Amino acid sequence: MTPQLKQSVIILAVIALCLTGLFDTLYKLTPLPTFEENAASYLADVRERAAYSYAAARTLNATISLLESVDTGVGFVSLKPGQVLEPINDMIEQFSDLVLIALASVGVQEILIAVLGDISWTYLLPLALFPALIAPWSGQWKQKLNTISMTFVVTVIATRLLIPTIALGGQTITDSYLRNDFDQAIQQVETVRKKTNEAVGAVPRATQELPPEITPPSRNNSVFSPAPAQSGESIVLPNWDMVKKLADSEKLLTMLENIPQRIITLITIFTFETLALPLLFALLFIWLGRTFLRVFQ
Repeated sequence: MTPQLKQSVIILAVIALCLTGLFDTLYKLTPLPTFEENAASYLADVRERAAYSYAAARTLNATISLLESVDTGVGFVSLKPGQVLEPINDMIEQFSDLVLIALASVGVQEILIAVLGDISWTYLLPLALFPALIAPWSGQWKQKLNTISMTFVVTVIATRLLIPTIALGGQTITDSYLRNDFDQAIQQVETVRKKTNEAVGAVPRATQELPPEITPPSRNNSVFSPAPAQSGESIVLPNWDMVKKLADSEKLLTMLENIPQRIITLITIFTFETLALPLLFALLFIWLGRTFLRVFQ
């Protein structure tokens, strides 16, 4: 058997394994699928924390906006002491916007894990190997086709492992360094939210489950982690006398004095987990891939 034929037979056998699903079956016998499942669990945890943080921040934002609008003046004199809270409220609004971006980032990563998990070995890897299959019979194009094939193969493997690596790297760093800070920050935001609602005499009008026709789908039918099955407090009705009293007192400033620091902590954590870390790992994988190709070409 000539070297050209031997190379083509080996590559053709690998392509056949991929197209028949046997390669994916062999892959599932390795520890790597567990690695991907752990990554998906971490992304679900980030999604849950981000959704909870968003809900708490938006509720607090609504209460502060209400207090900002209260006019405690007399006659023709307009006095809105709650305006002093505007910088804090702006920070909370910007935090809410960041959390939406974080949720989108997590959603994209969950989509990539699901899609790449289905097509990487069955479709993308055979396509990446095809140039190497015909390279031995391509004369002067042999080296170039082998280079193209090697580049595609490295890219397929890197993209399959990138998102799980990002997620598990984030999980390790979060559990080791960030979890306590996050818990303390979100706990204080939630405590202040409850205290401000109590101080303005706010009560929920209704709490009810979502109708069956719009209940979030099960995990098996969606690439995303499951959402809460309840709508929560639908409408919050304040006591206007208590609102005016709180807006014209120093009690509110005392309750909110540590909120900016806690919001900054949450902004830093979510930015790191969902934006900075994925970007750093992507750049690292690109560098490693280029280094590998330079060494073995």
